[in-house]
Amino acid sequence: MNLPDLPADLHAASDAELARYVQELNERARALEEQIAPIRAVLDSIRQTNAAIATEVRRRERMASHAERKALQQSFSDTSHPLLETALGTPGLFPAALPLAELDCVLRTGGAVQLGYATKRGTMSFTDGTEVRNASTWGESTALFLDGWQPGTKTLPGVRVVLLESKVERVVPAGDICIVLPPRS
Repeated sequence: MNLPDLPADLHAASDAELARYVQELNERARALEEQIAPIRAVLDSIRQTNAAIATEVRRRERMASHAERKALQQSFSDTSHPLLETALGTPGLFPAALPLAELDCVLRTGGAVQLGYATKRGTMSFTDGTEVRNASTWGESTALFLDGWQPGTKTLPGVRVVLLESKVERVVPAGDICIVLPPRS
């Protein structure tokens, strides 16, 4: 469909000619709209189906994540994995030189975490009520704990953890963190 032939100088066209051009253009636009209406309907249908599929994919991902967290919660309820609080009081559970960054930890609620700060993972703070010391190995942590130091700082008791694959930090009680023990050979 070609556009109507317009004069080179629209200033020279009469009012009737301009009205005729507008009418021709509007008729051609309506004809094109009628031709592309079925294509638009198909595109809309494709977009709606795509959106429904994306919603289903997100729903399945949420369900899988929920099932994974539930399985973790159940595996920790059988006490095969010690709580951090208990493990700190158990000498020789891990080698003294083991960096805290290498511990696999999970919250009781099922979320995998790492000890420490988002910018400094693998550290744990301890306080005796007046002083604060940081530990970066299992040996340092258990030594402080066995000497009466408690996880946390003077003003914030607990263990700072970072959710895996994020920079989200929070402080939780040591009794809410499970250590995943490696399988025995």
